[in-house]
Amino acid sequence: MDNAVYRKLAKVLDTLPNGFPATDSGVEIKLLKKLFSPEQAGLFCLLRLTFETVEQIAGRMGLSVEGLKDRLMEMASAGQLFTVKLGQDRFFKLLPWVFGIYEFQSHRMDREFAELCSEYAPAVRRQFFSGMPQLMQVLPVEDRIPEGENPLPYERVSVMLENGKSFLVNDCISKKEKGLQGYPCDRPLQVCLAVAPIPGAFDNSPVGRVVSRQEAYDLIKKTEALALVHMTNPEKLTPEGAPSTDYLKYIYDGYEEHGFDTKDLPKPR
Repeated sequence: MDNAVYRKLAKVLDTLPNGFPATDSGVEIKLLKKLFSPEQAGLFCLLRLTFETVEQIAGRMGLSVEGLKDRLMEMASAGQLFTVKLGQDRFFKLLPWVFGIYEFQSHRMDREFAELCSEYAPAVRRQFFSGMPQLMQVLPVEDRIPEGENPLPYERVSVMLENGKSFLVNDCISKKEKGLQGYPCDRPLQVCLAVAPIPGAFDNSPVGRVVSRQEAYDLIKKTEALALVHMTNPEKLTPEGAPSTDYLKYIYDGYEEHGFDTKDLPKPR
């Protein structure tokens, strides 16, 4: 199979937040061939990181609207791009590799994909914290915080939940990946939480399950009791002018996340 379209896709992904570094072995191309058909790879390269309707995409690329929405919805269902419906309009946008496409593959993860991700992990690890602002940050647990060290509102999990209108809990893709390779985690699997500022944001999510605000609070309490670490990644998954979606991941000391050990994480300031 001609790899040209996958090399182009890899270059596009490397321009997005968090990057998609090239390797000497070309394992990243194997990953993309596992997840994208050549047609899907080509269409991905024509999309943007900003939200567009089907009509806007078709007009910009000189394509027919007919059939394009079905192709885009198919890719969204495969976790290859993001879609959200606001009122009567549906919007689409690119997703980076992490945090994005990789996390949306829990329903497609198999042993082969897990091994490819593990082989690719060193390349991801080398650049993970090379840029600023840092890709993830640790959130302090809201308990027994010394006077004068109160976290800012955007660093408080409770503020994120109170401001949220939609909540989705998903399997930890890294735990699933390790489990398929014979290294199961003894902590809960379904602990990745997405919080969106608009109602119904996750109604068509290809992964996870929609939960209530109270269920989200219950998850926070459960993870704290298990000594898991709150990590957040604000992602712009709403059209221009709307607040960002927050993603919370829960990891613990000594467990590898995207190929790095949690002891290597930057300490919260």
